[in-house]
Amino acid sequence: MTGPGAWTREHVDREIARLEAERDSIAAGLMALEEHPGRRLLEGAVLDGRTRERWDACRADIGRLWDLHAAYGGVLDEARAVRGRRLRPTRAELDELARLLTTASIRVPGRDVSIIRRELVGPDASLRAVTFDELVAEMNTVWQRATRVVAAVDDVWSALLPRLDRVEAAIAETDALLDRLGAAAPPAEAGIVAEVRRRLGDARARVAADPLRFAADKGGSVVAGVDVDALENDLHDVRDRLRHLRQLQERYEERLGRVTADVDALAADEAEGRRRRAHVVTRIAGPVPEIPALVGPLRAGVDQVAALRAREAWSELSSHLGALERDTTASAERLRTARDDLDALMARRAELRGLLQAYRAMAGGRGRGEDEALEELHHRAYTVLWRAPCDLDVAAGLVADYQHAVTTPGFANRRPGTREATASGRADRPGTHHHTVRPAPRGIHHEDRAARPRGEGENHDTV
Repeated sequence: MTGPGAWTREHVDREIARLEAERDSIAAGLMALEEHPGRRLLEGAVLDGRTRERWDACRADIGRLWDLHAAYGGVLDEARAVRGRRLRPTRAELDELARLLTTASIRVPGRDVSIIRRELVGPDASLRAVTFDELVAEMNTVWQRATRVVAAVDDVWSALLPRLDRVEAAIAETDALLDRLGAAAPPAEAGIVAEVRRRLGDARARVAADPLRFAADKGGSVVAGVDVDALENDLHDVRDRLRHLRQLQERYEERLGRVTADVDALAADEAEGRRRRAHVVTRIAGPVPEIPALVGPLRAGVDQVAALRAREAWSELSSHLGALERDTTASAERLRTARDDLDALMARRAELRGLLQAYRAMAGGRGRGEDEALEELHHRAYTVLWRAPCDLDVAAGLVADYQHAVTTPGFANRRPGTREATASGRADRPGTHHHTVRPAPRGIHHEDRAARPRGEGENHDTV
């Protein structure tokens, strides 16, 4: 039904309606392309390199699409005008409509006709006639070519620019921290931010100018020669340090007050430790642990931190205050250890005294309370343990001798120092030392009177 005389009014109306719908669809597609973010960015960008070459061709294709669309619409409008002359078109009008709608009735710009040729031959030499179907096929080819360029550029920008935007946002966040710190912000941190900003700007400019050049960067950490992940990490580290300084500013008085109170408490403990040591020296013979002098350097540290605060040297103050807090904690532990060592000496003496009394009670329970040999061993150990200062090593040996005598059968009535006692006593025990401590005459040795056991003196030791 394409030849003259074959078309009816209904056929013409259906074809015009189809072509009008097709024209509207083409127009909608072209408008969508015009509004595409990638195309709009390309239109406003200062491009370079491969992207500029492809965009120049793409822009020409988009212009050609509009020209072809106009040619399509021009012939369709002409057909609509013929059809609109009367309700029932004549045969001549139907034939005219068939020619317009089915034959090469659309004149469009030719391909690759040089300007010189057009000037020589005339303007019509640059035109050619096509049908609606041929025009749509040509438009599809040009459309695919143009949209591939726009889509390729938009794909790169969509992948890379948000990554650069994240760094930009991180810079803004870091700048806000620098502003809040004011003069306390370390110049080194501001310098790092400035360098990140410069490198980010370089990467953004290169991606904006020639995105197709960096299509391969979509999946990696490097964008346009700049390691974006490294920039983000640098900013993250800077923000951590700045937040730490900001927290230090906000909590400085609290932290300094706490460490000052700790140093004051340590000073009191140190003084108490020295008094305790002085007491232990009068009670225990031999080396007695010293109480270390710790408070002086710590007070100097407090003064140094206060001086740094006065100079607004927050970075330096941060490290000094942290070190002072750690040193104060370590000093408290050292002092605690020294005091525990002092207490251990007194506890050892008390333990030996307790053992001596316990084994004397055991001897009495076994009916050996009047055993002269045992009494002599007991008196030797008692004399050393209740004498100030007490030699703990000697006392431990004497208590061990007495313990052995009490728990060894057949030891009764053997005088210490006799051949029998030596043979059966501590002389034949490996590792036992002979002691030359002799019983001191009553009233001549220096007793720790506050610590004598019942039966040997007045009261038990309460030290």
